[in-house]
Order: sequence, then C-alpha cells, then structure tokens
Amino acid sequence: MAYYGVGTSTLDRGQTTIISGVKADGTANDISVTKNQEYYQNYYALNSENFVEDGSYTRLRYVSLNYKLSKKLLERLHCF
Repeated sequence: MAYYGVGTSTLDRGQTTIISGVKADGTANDISVTKNQEYYQNYYALNSENFVEDGSYTRLRYVSLNYKLSKKLLERLHCF
C-alpha cells in the first residue's frame, strides 16, 4: 500500500523531509527530499524498518474455534 501511495503512511505526500545519515564527505545529511511517489517507491517502501510490527500480541486471524456436538444432541435438535 505504501508503494502505490494508498496507505495511511502516505498521507503526508508533498511535504519535505531530511533522511537521516551522512554525505560522502562525512557531514550530516541536510538535503531535503519531497515525499512524492518516487520517494515512496524508491525509499520508503524498500526500507524494512518502516514495516516492523510489535510481535507481543496475537492476531485473531490465527485463532480458530472448534467444537464437537454429540450425535445424541444433534438428534434432539432434528439436524439429521
């Protein structure tokens, strides 16, 4: 979703930011970039740190509920 610019993380499109790091000469980066489609496709979507989730919870899609009803109960309910 971030790659195509439809995720909530891309709502700041058009604003400028300075990517942390250093230039080739060793000084701190002070070049601002515009958060446009190229930024999201060539930098943001390819940086895995932007998509790391806290793993201390369980998603409900991993949970299943199973049950087994006795045949006697099903006969009383007229299911068969």
